[in-house]
Amino acid sequence: MAYEYLDACLQATDKNGKLRPRPEKGNKEISLARLVLEYGIRKGLLESNPLDKVTKNKTAKDKRYVTNEEMDLAVEIGRKFGGARLIVALALRTAWLCVRRSVEVRALQRDAIKDTGILWQDGKNRRKPAVLIEWSPELRATIDEAIAIKRNSVAGTLFVFGNMRGQRYTKGGWKRCWTT
Repeated sequence: MAYEYLDACLQATDKNGKLRPRPEKGNKEISLARLVLEYGIRKGLLESNPLDKVTKNKTAKDKRYVTNEEMDLAVEIGRKFGGARLIVALALRTAWLCVRRSVEVRALQRDAIKDTGILWQDGKNRRKPAVLIEWSPELRATIDEAIAIKRNSVAGTLFVFGNMRGQRYTKGGWKRCWTT
């Protein structure tokens, strides 16, 4: 049954019937099922895990770096639309300039902006010491532009890249700005 599911993931299609293989999805689901069955073994409900020797689908990771031109285009489009899209575009540029994760950029608070640069807290491990990234002219201009964006009257001033209400962007809200 596991191999049937993995094969189905390789033959998946989108809503238009176009082939859209999803080997990673199949691998993830089989790994989760295997973990659940391991719990059953630990509780004494099973003697062995039937998914132990299942070979996962092969996957290929594309490594591609965002170019200066692509980043400039994202910010240009953000400026054209303004508001939330500009906030997200400037946050994207900041993440790109500082080599930070989106979760770290979305959480960036205004008090992390120092005269010497930006004090970044690790997004995965809050116990790690914060890292200072010194100003470059492009980074300074990006942060200044983000702070200068006019928000709604009810917006707070806690987050540098807060949404139009001043709240931290959720992962879904962040993605929605790019898809609509």
